[in-house]
Amino acid sequence: MKKIVILILLFTISLVSNGQKFHLRSGVGFSSLNWYESQMTANLSIQLTYQKKESHVLFFGELKTFGNAFDSKVNPEKYEFIPNLNSNGQPSSNDLDINKLSSYYRGGSAEIGLQLNQHQRNPKVHLFPEFSLYSISLARKISTNKTNYVEEEKYALHGLTGGLGLQVPGKVKISVKTKLFLPVLTNFTLYGRYVGVPYETSNQEINICYRNSAEISYKKFNLVIDFDSYHLGKSENLKSKTIASSQDNMLSVYLNYIF
Repeated sequence: MKKIVILILLFTISLVSNGQKFHLRSGVGFSSLNWYESQMTANLSIQLTYQKKESHVLFFGELKTFGNAFDSKVNPEKYEFIPNLNSNGQPSSNDLDINKLSSYYRGGSAEIGLQLNQHQRNPKVHLFPEFSLYSISLARKISTNKTNYVEEEKYALHGLTGGLGLQVPGKVKISVKTKLFLPVLTNFTLYGRYVGVPYETSNQEINICYRNSAEISYKKFNLVIDFDSYHLGKSENLKSKTIASSQDNMLSVYLNYIF
């Protein structure tokens, strides 16, 4: 795996050194997640764009990853705890204390798409459409101070994104975008010590999600502010427990450097 990553990085660097057609942007940031709990995460981002000098079409690919360094306390009122039962069907005496559960978030996204009406020498304010294939994964792990694993639920959303942006050229370039994300393929996985059927996987409801961003670029530096809202449908798991519908709102800030 490490060799593959190194080869990808070397290939990317060779593309960037090929001239003005390719541009590489990478940076760090943080997100404020408002899901089951409110949590801060540390983020990494890398983006590669391609555009010919006389073309009005810009192609891009982007990868992001995030995870929190500190756990958040789980609200017992928003969590259905399934106790471990003994042979008599009674709760085991060594069950974990539901009031001492904590959660840890992690995830990542990948996107590949194009922007139209991207005139490199256009000094006027203009609108531009954007279309892409988008994929995001979200995971919530629950643990205690006695054990680092109790239960985990994972979401994967893969689909189409489309929207419109406004670009303001100049020494300080500004762009604002708003997009809709329609998941086409979805997957939900729930497993753990107490859910009855470990590694039970099923599809969940499909709901339209929203993605918005603003960018400010000056010379080689780029500031990005994202606000995304992901509607995660409920999942019916008859042999363990049903997960109710939830919504993850993410406010993210990235500071990037353009190579």
